[in-house]
Amino acid sequence: MRYSRLSPLCIFISSLICAFTACSLLSCGAGERIGSYIDYRQMTPPVAEPLSFEIVGHRGYGSATPENTLAALRRSISEAVKVAEVDIRLTSDGVPVLLHDSSLSRTTGDHHLVSELTLAEIKKLDAGSYKSIEFLGEKIPTFEEALLLADSKLKLLLHVKITGAIPAIAAVLRKTAFPVADIWIMSDQLNVLPVIGRLMPGVRLVHLAYSLPTGVVAQREFVQKQLRAKVPCVALALDAPDEEYMALAHSAGLRVIFWTADHPYDSVVVDRFTADGVVTDKPIMWEDWAALIKSGG
Repeated sequence: MRYSRLSPLCIFISSLICAFTACSLLSCGAGERIGSYIDYRQMTPPVAEPLSFEIVGHRGYGSATPENTLAALRRSISEAVKVAEVDIRLTSDGVPVLLHDSSLSRTTGDHHLVSELTLAEIKKLDAGSYKSIEFLGEKIPTFEEALLLADSKLKLLLHVKITGAIPAIAAVLRKTAFPVADIWIMSDQLNVLPVIGRLMPGVRLVHLAYSLPTGVVAQREFVQKQLRAKVPCVALALDAPDEEYMALAHSAGLRVIFWTADHPYDSVVVDRFTADGVVTDKPIMWEDWAALIKSGG
């Protein structure tokens, strides 16, 4: 009798727990949107940014998903992110995969270098649970898998970590017939970018500049080198730009995007230097900010 009296209560409590768990899972995206809106309300309103301000998802969609995975790209697609940045490295058998570090340790727990394992060995690793149990079993994707997912849905900015990966990247692009107009390729080696342009005509080249030379004369020559390399876009760290370089770059027709802009106060720097876009782990945070540009504030 005692058990039968308590059973309805137990069932009720269990139902509440299940409902709460389901709501928590369903509200993950809503929670991120609320947090992003709160961050947005703290941002400096844009003043002089170009109408075509570009928002690039860092490492796919780094804030809410395991970086450089298909889950990250799916999240970018579901949130209508137009461009996702991913990092490219090579396995020991020459297959381009999405991975930022040379070591597999941080995202998979395996202490090998990616260049020491074959694709088959790498595919046995879990690259998702370090972020959340929700992503248990998420694999390191090949570049080809990323292209097949992104085709017609998402542009990809490829940060080429090693120049030896360039021929393999070009081969996969040819194999998949992915539109080259939807591929941006970024490298910090300015002399390599023209080679990439010749090997993959039609891709958009991005020069990753970790620092700028000092002085107007040196900066003017730096801009000329970027133009000779046929680079239409430059990616700068948030602490790298100054007014002289930005003026020279913009007058030469270069677009300049800042990375990695993850905090509301980063909008102060973006606005001060009239950046053309951002690479960010929090693309949603920038959406309303960018909408203000189009609406004229």
